[in-house]
Amino acid sequence: MAYENIFQDYDYKISLKKLFLKQSFWADLFYLFAILTVFLLPFPLALFPIHQSLVNLLFKDVLSFITQNIFQVNLLKNAEISSDSILLYFLVLFIWGAACVISIIFQLWGKWQKWRSKALYLFQLILAYYLAFQLLNYGIDKIFKAQFYLPEPNILYTNFGYLDKDILFWSVMGLSYPYNLFMGIAEVLPALLIFYRKTRILGFLLSFAVLLNVVAINFSFDISVKVYSSFLCFLSILLLSPYFQKLYRFFILKQVVNLEDTPIKFSFIQSKPLKVGLKSFTIGLILIECFLPFLKSLNFNDDLAPRPYLHGAYEVTEVFVENKKISINQSPIKRFYIHRRNFLIFETHQGQMADYELFINQIQHVFLLKDYQQNTYTLNYKYNKTEQTLWLEYPMGNKTFWLQAKALDWQKLPALQENFHWAID
Repeated sequence: MAYENIFQDYDYKISLKKLFLKQSFWADLFYLFAILTVFLLPFPLALFPIHQSLVNLLFKDVLSFITQNIFQVNLLKNAEISSDSILLYFLVLFIWGAACVISIIFQLWGKWQKWRSKALYLFQLILAYYLAFQLLNYGIDKIFKAQFYLPEPNILYTNFGYLDKDILFWSVMGLSYPYNLFMGIAEVLPALLIFYRKTRILGFLLSFAVLLNVVAINFSFDISVKVYSSFLCFLSILLLSPYFQKLYRFFILKQVVNLEDTPIKFSFIQSKPLKVGLKSFTIGLILIECFLPFLKSLNFNDDLAPRPYLHGAYEVTEVFVENKKISINQSPIKRFYIHRRNFLIFETHQGQMADYELFINQIQHVFLLKDYQQNTYTLNYKYNKTEQTLWLEYPMGNKTFWLQAKALDWQKLPALQENFHWAID
């Protein structure tokens, strides 16, 4: 039978305890865990957009059942395997368990030692290019201002203390385009170094420094990319691990070492033109994946991207009920905001906010709203472009308010001004 051939060289004198003490077992385990995570962790891809859906299709129902029925963990309605979700944590645990089982099988399989060097070399190559791809992807996002975007008007007019730490960090980072360029270049540079063998170790070192800072930010400001950023940081350490001894000799003992030599040497392709062609194709595919969203939208600086119709902040200046003007203090709404992602956000005098998904019908002059319970509402509006005023219907109980609001010039707020001072005088 097949399993008899697999274990024919198995040494039954080796106990599991000795197996777990073998350095090769842990190396295999970490590399297998990394490889499986690369392929199974959901990530949005422009060239392969169904990847996230495919991962959810394969694992969501099984992990949901295990999570709720075995571990008695309550999941959110319509829970998905997404960034820092409970299901994502269980998926990582599943990947770790699968990697452990496969590693034990490999260690017990006598023929594994024959193929081990070749397999680890291939794993290192795949992981190196994957790490470079992610650094390049996030770096380009920052350079084109797609990750830390300009704060929306509703954020700019919210009191500092009412904002969560992650929104505060995201918003402050979005205020400075030069710093986004700096951060983007800091991620693109190690990615480019990793692509080439002679500079790959330097690329790993720089990527570790960059990713360690990213992990510290995500944990310190409670930003929900903790799992993925931690994995990328782990990846940089794993790829550096074969060089730890040489790096110690170089940095600590001040000895001359050849960092270009890799501990694992193997070449699957002997033809140099074919090797160069395959490498160029892989790098080209990565570049297409990173640049494709921006080439489609032609948006290479999100700060300058056009905003949707009526986008902005509006201050209520007059209120009417049944054609009778009432005091501003009696208005249920202090301000409202039209978000670039098609949301209408109402703010009360107490600073409380409620948001609705928004579609504007410019022909019938109505706002079509949808709340989180999928309830729909229709509000009439009137807009005077010359005076920058917006009249909006607001039903509340058995009353219908008409709110007259003035567009605020939010672009002139101090936070958005490009001020720079060499001296404090």
